[in-house]
Amino acid sequence: MEKTFKGKKHLSLRLTILVLLSLVLLFTSCSVVKNNKEVENNKQELPALIPYRKGDKWGFCDRNKKIVIQPVYDFAMPFHEGLARVVVNGKWSFIDKNGNMVTEAVYDSAYKLHEGLAGVNINRKWGFINKNGNMVIKAIYDSAWAFNEGLAAVKVNGKWGFIDKKGKVVIKPIYDDAWYFNEGLAPVEVNRKYGFINKKGDMVIKAVYDDAWNFHEGLAGVNINGKWGFIDKKGDMVIQAVYDLVGYFEDGLAVVRVNGKGGYIDKNGTQYWED
Repeated sequence: MEKTFKGKKHLSLRLTILVLLSLVLLFTSCSVVKNNKEVENNKQELPALIPYRKGDKWGFCDRNKKIVIQPVYDFAMPFHEGLARVVVNGKWSFIDKNGNMVTEAVYDSAYKLHEGLAGVNINRKWGFINKNGNMVIKAIYDSAWAFNEGLAAVKVNGKWGFIDKKGKVVIKPIYDDAWYFNEGLAPVEVNRKYGFINKKGDMVIKAVYDDAWNFHEGLAGVNINGKWGFIDKKGDMVIQAVYDLVGYFEDGLAVVRVNGKGGYIDKNGTQYWED
């Protein structure tokens, strides 16, 4: 995603946090383990077509590593909502599961399809295409997030707002930063502090945090003075800000890191890792 320098730095920090939290799963001694049923479910959820590299080219294979779409692309991403992103001569495009090009390879960057639309960057501007490859929202935005819950955050003249799937502005671009809506709320930045708005644009949780994640399972990670904790939708701090890094809650657990140790916590703040 193309942003201002400040935006790039902030986005990079957020992505770095996500990567670090993922690594926690590999290196922590955690008492939470998956049972055989969960492992079996994960096998069943494997995609039918998987990006496959042969030499310096990418194609797609099935679960048995049989090539289904020949490796002719410079890079390939997994299928999502029926389309996959591929790179040809440094430009992004989309293909269907038969290997047919849905769009020409003309985009400088592209998001995966989400809720039927995909953000694409062309000539340093962002717009949205549908699954037929048609540009349904013109590429006029300086930056954008993917659609979630029917709205997408877009950046215009240095400020962020939200549009609907017809390209209509539903929340005016007045924010210094914004993330996507989840569970009816979106984190936004005002005067270097983060709070949460609803889909009417009302600030329902005051902008008092140094950073914030989206709500998942009723809780959102927030940063205060360099430490992360969790708030509920009333803005009450339900898990104190004592962690160096936090992720999202999923199935009642969130990955966290503190003092060089990583593991999980539940919604009561109970820790699940060895001392």
